[in-house]
Amino acid sequence: MSELVELRESLATALHKVDDIIAREASFGDNLVTQPRIRRMQVEPLMTKICEYYGLREQDFMSVSARSKIADKKKVVCKVLRELGAGQGNDACTLKRISKLMGYSTHRSVINNIDIMDIALSGSHYGYKDLADDYKELRKFIGR
Repeated sequence: MSELVELRESLATALHKVDDIIAREASFGDNLVTQPRIRRMQVEPLMTKICEYYGLREQDFMSVSARSKIADKKKVVCKVLRELGAGQGNDACTLKRISKLMGYSTHRSVINNIDIMDIALSGSHYGYKDLADDYKELRKFIGR
């Protein structure tokens, strides 16, 4: 009889463990974080808003000038175009298209600018605080 009691207790313990595992698996999907869907804009109206914000023309961004007045703005614009600019469907604007809009000969410059903006927005480099602030203000101006 005692063997049956022990067997019954071990079976009850095993069933509790199985129930815990099932409950964990059932709630697993609830804990996943889904990325919010970004409402992207066509590039032309987006560039119009950006030019309006900075008080510049599109041609000013296409210049190959390395003046910091334009160069820092180009970094911000590359990040905004990549995040909010529409490519095919709801995909991000391509690096190649951004490089043409910014007057770069290769998309590597766009990648570098986006990497710099990622560092600026992470707050890990105090020298880029102005870029991060400018980016946030531009996003507010665009309304996204």
